[in-house]
Amino acid sequence: MKARFLLILAGCVGLAPFASAQTLDLREGRTKIEDDQEVNAWIAILDQDEAFARDSFEGFVKQTYSLRAERRARNVLVAQKAKIEEISPLRGDLRAVFTSQGAGTAVALAFSPGYDIHLNKTDYPGELARLGMMAKNYVKYHYNAYYKRLQTDTDRKIKTRQDDINRNLSRVNRLKDDIAQNEAKISAGDKQASRLTDRNQKAKESIAAMETEMTNWEAEVVKLQESASQVQASVNKVSNF
Repeated sequence: MKARFLLILAGCVGLAPFASAQTLDLREGRTKIEDDQEVNAWIAILDQDEAFARDSFEGFVKQTYSLRAERRARNVLVAQKAKIEEISPLRGDLRAVFTSQGAGTAVALAFSPGYDIHLNKTDYPGELARLGMMAKNYVKYHYNAYYKRLQTDTDRKIKTRQDDINRNLSRVNRLKDDIAQNEAKISAGDKQASRLTDRNQKAKESIAAMETEMTNWEAEVVKLQESASQVQASVNKVSNF
């Protein structure tokens, strides 16, 4: 019987990599490995490109099992002679087969406890089911890594815009002080009144331009903060997957 997990994640406003909704799909299936043999696997359909999926798999096996994934074929990474107790007491090769699907990637995870021996429903039903749980943990790791990157990028953009706003605010305040001082000199009959009046006019134009920029930046910060909140909501949903 085919097992399948399905999760719909809300998209994030203002972040280009997001669509209006994301579908996270993990199911049992079959995949071809490097020798063109077809084996049982758990297949995750991810929204990110193949490069990011490869990086997340390498990070997952390194962080979770202290394993190193090596390239076995153009689209296959293998953690060789891996001992993963949650799957089997036997050592084996953990494979990840990557296939681009539009803008996303299908990642098939298979485990081989011996040469030309691969997990299957007949001989290793329990181990195959446990591989599915490990695949689920990989999917969580993948999306958490993705959302962490988005959050870091969003935080950086927010800080940049807040710095821009503060810089303009300081300039506006300095120009307002200059205008006040110039107006005081003009009122006192300063001989340079005409030149000071021109300076004030230019300063007022600069203030207006910077205030427009600040208004636009403040709106951008609000959108970025909304995106950051939605990223966190997506992280929470992945944790419950």
